[in-house]
Amino acid sequence: MAVETGTAEHLRTVRTWSGADGFARFRQTGDWSVPDPREFRADWRAVTIDGVQLGEWRSTPVAGSGMEAEAGAIRLDAVVGGRVQYRLDGVVQQGDPGSVHLMHMGHSVRIAAQVPIRIARITLFEEAMPVWLRDATPLPDGPLPTTALTTGFVALLDRLTAAVRDDPDEPPLTTAKAIGVLALALLEEAIPSGASGPGDLRDRIVGYIDRHLGDNDLGPKRIADEFDISLRWVHRVFNQGDESIARYIRERRVDAIAHQLRTEKRWVRVGDLAFRFGFAGRDQLTRAFKQRYGMTVNDYLELAMQGSPLPPPSRG
Repeated sequence: MAVETGTAEHLRTVRTWSGADGFARFRQTGDWSVPDPREFRADWRAVTIDGVQLGEWRSTPVAGSGMEAEAGAIRLDAVVGGRVQYRLDGVVQQGDPGSVHLMHMGHSVRIAAQVPIRIARITLFEEAMPVWLRDATPLPDGPLPTTALTTGFVALLDRLTAAVRDDPDEPPLTTAKAIGVLALALLEEAIPSGASGPGDLRDRIVGYIDRHLGDNDLGPKRIADEFDISLRWVHRVFNQGDESIARYIRERRVDAIAHQLRTEKRWVRVGDLAFRFGFAGRDQLTRAFKQRYGMTVNDYLELAMQGSPLPPPSRG
């Protein structure tokens, strides 16, 4: 049996296969084998809302691979019942109970389950992916490390996909969005530290900072909004070693002021410089400048006007 109801924005899917006739229909979806077709039982129930799909797959023992799905989406499979083995790009992986597995749709995956299995799945289609995920270094397919976040994700996804099965009348719009947010957090955690991906997101952020040094609201929140990324992703993409994005902005402002003092070599009120370069006030600029160059703004300017050697910027 196959049932699909709703629209492209809200689509509910129910598919079931039972017995030898059901397995014959199931084999039309790929290259599958089972111990006894007469004992075969499988079903797929899912709801798709705003580019996020919640689904549950249940099956008696089965082995094989299905037709390649449409590329461009990312799915997370949580093994909530049984145990499954799968081969992806020539590598065999184990799907133990409670584990979470990342897969890019469009790849052919061969699975083998010797016991009945239940898999809870969330799929993020391209229209639901934020910019940071589309721009990120391609995530490797396979099992995700077990963390407190993955453990909580499995438990929640288990309950939500069961609700999709047991209560088909109410579209869980809020539920789908909530689990989508949690899935994005998992994906952020899985991306290698320091990766910025195609287009070099970090360089784009740096360029944006340099163009907006005079804006006093320039900071992680504004950058996250500008690039349609999360605050967590801003810090993860940008931070390197002991450098933070807040520190980078502060030092770039101070360096821009020092450059102006060296090139223009004229007296200017420190308060005016603070306002022009986004500092909260004279005192904040004075502290930041002294930390960076070891002297006050006026002392630095005096050396510049005399043509004396100037101290290099410090990371202290």
